Amino acid sequence: MNGQTLTSAERLRLSTRVTLVGLATNLLLTASKLIIGVISHSQALVADGVHSLSDLVSDLFVLVATRQASKAPDLSHPYGHQRFETAASMLLGLLLLGTAGAIAWGAVSRLQSGHGFEVPGHYAIWVAGFSILANELLYRYTVKVADQVESNLLRANAWHHRTDSISSVVVFVGLAGSMYGLPILDPIAAAAVAMMIAKVGWDIAWAAIRELTDTGLDRARVGNIRKIIKGVQGVKGMHMLRSRKLGNQALVDVHVIVDAQISVSEGHRIGDRIRQQVLRQHDDIEDVLVHVDSEDDESQEMGKFLPLRDQVERVVRAAILATPGSELVTDIVLHYEKDKIHLELKLPLADIDDLNHGKQLAARMVAAVTGLPHVGRVEVGFYQ
Repeated sequence: MNGQTLTSAERLRLSTRVTLVGLATNLLLTASKLIIGVISHSQALVADGVHSLSDLVSDLFVLVATRQASKAPDLSHPYGHQRFETAASMLLGLLLLGTAGAIAWGAVSRLQSGHGFEVPGHYAIWVAGFSILANELLYRYTVKVADQVESNLLRANAWHHRTDSISSVVVFVGLAGSMYGLPILDPIAAAAVAMMIAKVGWDIAWAAIRELTDTGLDRARVGNIRKIIKGVQGVKGMHMLRSRKLGNQALVDVHVIVDAQISVSEGHRIGDRIRQQVLRQHDDIEDVLVHVDSEDDESQEMGKFLPLRDQVERVVRAAILATPGSELVTDIVLHYEKDKIHLELKLPLADIDDLNHGKQLAARMVAAVTGLPHVGRVEVGFYQ
């Protein structure tokens, strides 16, 4: 079983199960570290307990965010509900930073006082050892499920478990040193854990800030997307490739240039192929919006003021009204290119007596409309 064969319901079930396991584990670790830390007078273990509490809160956020992300877009949230996860991440990051500051302040205060370094009880080191083992196992389990469901959110939470395991190693060393005659190592370990919590909090908050400010994908990813688009048959050029993060997904939009003479349906098909190729090769991109252009509209200024069909057709038909055979023109095809409108006048071949008659009629039509405002190239086409 892999991420590509799982349904949305299966992804939600696996994600919920691993998160609940993590939540139960962190609840046990938080309670044991805080209680034993206070009883054993270990500031480092209490700090590690607060770190486990942050993991517990993180699991709750992941549980809520996973369920929110599984909701379909609605009228209030047409792009989906992924930003709930971002808002939760921001709150979690700020909470961790505040917690780290409080722990660091207490540890530094004890170190500056120069006294009061108590030797923790021996139960504390057993709790720290259990925390190392439990969090490492939890990390491996969460990573395995994250790979199955292809969830960056679960991968991030797995690394949160790994940081808790590392902080417990620091606490274990500090406790061991305190028991062997260096009680100052306990507040030093607490300060080290505070720095780890601050690092995790900053990373989470900064990632949320980048997402809320619509930071795009990294250059390597954008370069790969650009390569995919250029490789689609019919694409003559591209510009305005933009991206933004939306939870653990991303949105991409791009303008592509195609041949100006192809049909609208062919241009639309090229756009569909671009979307399919990008989504197929990038699982974390939720959607690709392709704007099909017949030219590079980034540098086009005067062309933006060219009139639309109703005005153009009214002027053209008025110009050919006095020309014999004007009533035969069944359709006028417009081709917008830069600052000109190229015309193609359609006439039925059945109403043409012979080749010479057709040439004369076409010449009269071209002469009648040549020189009109905004008009460029003029062609006459016959159809059966």
